[in-house]
Amino acid sequence: MYLSTWYLENPTHGGAGDPSKARKEFGEAIHRMTVEGLVEVMREFFDVQEKMAGRKLNRRNTRF
Repeated sequence: MYLSTWYLENPTHGGAGDPSKARKEFGEAIHRMTVEGLVEVMREFFDVQEKMAGRKLNRRNTRF
C-alpha cells in the first residue's frame, strides 16, 4: 500500500510542486481530460437511471 505525504507540506502558492515548471498547454490538456471524464461519468449515470426507471425491484427488505 502507498500513502502520499503531499498533504503534509504547507505550500505558499496553493498547490503541490514547483509552479515555475507549469505550462499552459499542459494545464489546458489536464482541464480538458478532467471535464471530458466527468461528462462521460455523468452521461453513463443518467443513461443507467433512464434504463432503471420503472423497474420493479423484488426486495425482501422494504426499508431500502
